[in-house]
Amino acid sequence: MRTRLTASVLGLALIAGCATPGYKAAEKTNNSLSDVKSELITDKSTLRTAVDDLNALVYSPGSDLRPQFEKYSSDVDALEKSAASSRKSARGMSTNREAYLAKWRADTSAIADTDLRMRAMDRIAETEKNFSILSDKLVDADNALAPVVNDLKALRDYIGNDLTANNIKLVSDRATSAKNRSISVNEKIDVAVTELDKVSDTIAPMPTTQPTS
Repeated sequence: MRTRLTASVLGLALIAGCATPGYKAAEKTNNSLSDVKSELITDKSTLRTAVDDLNALVYSPGSDLRPQFEKYSSDVDALEKSAASSRKSARGMSTNREAYLAKWRADTSAIADTDLRMRAMDRIAETEKNFSILSDKLVDADNALAPVVNDLKALRDYIGNDLTANNIKLVSDRATSAKNRSISVNEKIDVAVTELDKVSDTIAPMPTTQPTS
């Protein structure tokens, strides 16, 4: 009796699992895309603030350097935290993506109609390709951001150990370089955000970009 009951419960669980529409998994993945996008936008804003405050400290120092330095130091802390958070969100998106695609493949294999099954397989292949492109853009953005964050941290340590006008003048070239490099980083972030929107529009029941009539 217990064996039959257990089998019945398992059967109902399997039926319930199969009955769950695939778009639910797509919604979860799409939410992950939104999280990554928000984090990247924060990275971009925080990086700009840190670089601007560094250059203000170097090129427009006040009579008391401490307030400007403390603001810059706080910026670097915020940037480091933001970059780590966006990296974590990207990993979460990757996990949800794999679960979404795995369910889609499994559901597709159960479609009896050969024509519809092949069409679904084509859509899965297209979606996998889109995610692959997105992953490359996210890696590009992270690879560009990480060394700039490290440089800003190193500059904070260097300046903080000798907070004088004479010492700050010695790193004017590094401050200018950080500003120029931040422009390139933000361009890569923009590319990644654009790709996030593209992928989101292909899997979301309600696209973020509405077609114009």
